[in-house]
Amino acid sequence: MSLGFPCDLTIYKLFTDWGSLIAGLLALLAGVLAYRSGVRQADSTRDATEKQLAAQKEQRAVEAENIHAAVRAEVIAFSKYIVGTLSVCEGVARLETVIPRSDANAIVRSLLEPTIFPAVADRVAVLPSPHLPVQFFMRIGEAKALANTLALSTVAVARAAKVSAATIPVTRDNVLSIADSLITALQLARGIVADVPANAPPGEDFVTATTLQEIDTAMASARAVFPDAESFTPPINP
Repeated sequence: MSLGFPCDLTIYKLFTDWGSLIAGLLALLAGVLAYRSGVRQADSTRDATEKQLAAQKEQRAVEAENIHAAVRAEVIAFSKYIVGTLSVCEGVARLETVIPRSDANAIVRSLLEPTIFPAVADRVAVLPSPHLPVQFFMRIGEAKALANTLALSTVAVARAAKVSAATIPVTRDNVLSIADSLITALQLARGIVADVPANAPPGEDFVTATTLQEIDTAMASARAVFPDAESFTPPINP
């Protein structure tokens, strides 16, 4: 009975005739193996990239929290100085404190230069509301500049009035603009202080509550003395 194989079939002839098919099958197998290796390599690369991006995201989040906590701590410290400076302005307005205009810088002498904020100023954009601390420290700088301008202008005023510069006192009108800058600074500070970091220590609640109470008390006192301050004017809705 014939099985369909030619009578002259030999092993050599079999491999010769079927060599191309076998080579094709081997090439196909090699392609499959290469494809599977490529898929595994792509998966490994993707996993490594995702892990790297996740690590970078976590690092940025930690950095943002650290900057937030540091800037907030400095704002809390400066808020206490602002409250004291605003009290001096109120004393002048009530005629309880007499300060020569030539020494107007004494009003803002307790407002030192910040140290933390300048160090992180190039990264302040990572904060949820970066404009708040920026405006806060700008208002402090504005108050100091106003006091310095007032002191420098006293010489010309004294010459015009033909009196000694030391005899010209700071008036309520003089300190109104300084107080206005400080009131705005406290309004900004309140929003910063109230935004407690997620990783804040347990004692932070006491510091936060105390500082907010001091700010609110100072604002109420300032409103009674300087009701005409622009900071207390409600914004006009367009």
